[in-house]
Parts: sequence; structure tokens; C-alpha cells
Amino acid sequence: MRTTGDPVPAVDDIQRTLLSMDSTAAVDVRTMRSMLAFAFLPSRLGAGLLGTLGVMGLLLAMVGLFAVISYSVSRRTAEIGIRMALGASQRAVLRLLFSDAAMLVGSGVVIGLLVASLITQPLTMFLVEGLSARDPISFVATTLLLCGVSLLATWQPARRALRVDPARALRE
Repeated sequence: MRTTGDPVPAVDDIQRTLLSMDSTAAVDVRTMRSMLAFAFLPSRLGAGLLGTLGVMGLLLAMVGLFAVISYSVSRRTAEIGIRMALGASQRAVLRLLFSDAAMLVGSGVVIGLLVASLITQPLTMFLVEGLSARDPISFVATTLLLCGVSLLATWQPARRALRVDPARALRE
């Protein structure tokens, strides 16, 4: 039966009408939405699980990226102090640090996009029509998020390293 409005209030009326026609019949009236919700439950659970694992992987990548870049920049504190003692400007030192981080992140993003493109290809058979395993919005959003994390991971230790006294760096 079709309704123009919300079908839930009509379910009880339909069930009563069918039972009044034959009281011995086993009647179970449900909306199409509730039947489809049950039918798609395994797909929804699988999508939720994969989505959760994807978000956890992204968070782990963000934390790892932040740790690696922060460690890399903090290990260069003495080098930064020496460069500044020899006359390098803060802008030149920042350019050096950010270009090194950009090379690291850029190569990781390119490799990651290639691998993700290959790995997601077999998933296309599980997707409904109109969806793509190579969703450009997801790939671009993830890339931008990781680039933003790398900027933050470079900026914090670089700012700390720029405050190092050049004379102290030369003594060490």
C-alpha cells in the first residue's frame, strides 16, 4: 500500500483490517523502510566498521606524522642555532625547515594516494551505483588534513628552535 504521508500510523489500521478479513491468518505489516533497514543491516555495519577503521588510521597517521616531523625539527636545534649565528635570517631558517617537511609530506602523500588508489579498486564491486572507490573529495580532504598537520608539526618545534641563543648553540 502507498501513502502520501508518514506510513507508520497506517500500519495498525492495515493490520486490523487484514485480521478482520481472516482472523486465523498470520499478519505482519511493516513499512518498507523498516524491512529495508533490516536487509541492509550487514552492509551498514560493515560500512560503519570500515569508516571507524579509516578514521582511526587517519588519526594514527596524523599522530605519527606530527611525531616524526617534530622530532626531525627538534633534532636540528643546534644546526639552526649555528645557521643563525652565521647570519641566516629567521625567514631563511623557516623556509629550510618547511621545505624539508614539504618534501617528506609530499612524497608520503604521493605514495599514499597511489597505494590507496590501487587498494580501493577491488571495493568498487561492493558499492552502489553512483559511488566511486576513488572519491576525489575523500582523497583531497585527507591530503589537506595531513598537510595541515604537517604545517603545525613543523611550526611548533621551528618556533622553539628559532628562540635558541646562537652563542649557546655554538658552545654545544
